[in-house]
Formats: sequence, structure tokens, C-alpha cells
Amino acid sequence: MRVEALPADATFDKVLCVHVLYFWKDLDVSLREIARVLKPGGRLGLLFRTKADPAAIASFPAEIYRFPELAEVTVALEQAGLNVHAASDRTNEPVLLIAGR
Repeated sequence: MRVEALPADATFDKVLCVHVLYFWKDLDVSLREIARVLKPGGRLGLLFRTKADPAAIASFPAEIYRFPELAEVTVALEQAGLNVHAASDRTNEPVLLIAGR
């Protein structure tokens, strides 16, 4: 199932996305769609590598993978109506963001 076409509103208690946002055509649209299908009190776990990891960027073709800035994802989550509860941010390691509705 594509992130842009998820089922009915308020369907899920939890959503886990591991190393997938690189492929989303529009980060804002995708996160708004995830927020829409989360139940009130629902949580999103989002694991990804950022532009802060040059080795990862160099290892994957730029025409397929898009590595965002941590701030870009945090702002998009907030604009989607989610509150970021926790974030790890270590250079050269994946970032884990936990957000809730």
C-alpha cells in the first residue's frame, strides 16, 4: 500500500516507518496522510538517515534516495498535526523520531 493512499481516518494506534521516507515523493503529503489515519493518542515511529550522514548519501543513488534534514522532517510532522516526543540525532547514525497525535 502506498503512503499517499492509506485507509479510513483514525484507523491505526501505531505506525512504524523504517528507512522508507527516502522514497516518498512529497514528505508533507505523506506525513499528513499518516497523521490522518492515526487514532487520537496514536504514535508514529520514524527511523531514517539524514543529510548529516555523508557516507549514507554517497552509498545510494541520488535519483532514487532523498535524505532530508532532521529539521525538515520535524517541521513536516508538526505541520501534519503531530507532536514530536523524542528524537535521537547522532551523526552517521539513523535518526529515530517518535511523534504522537
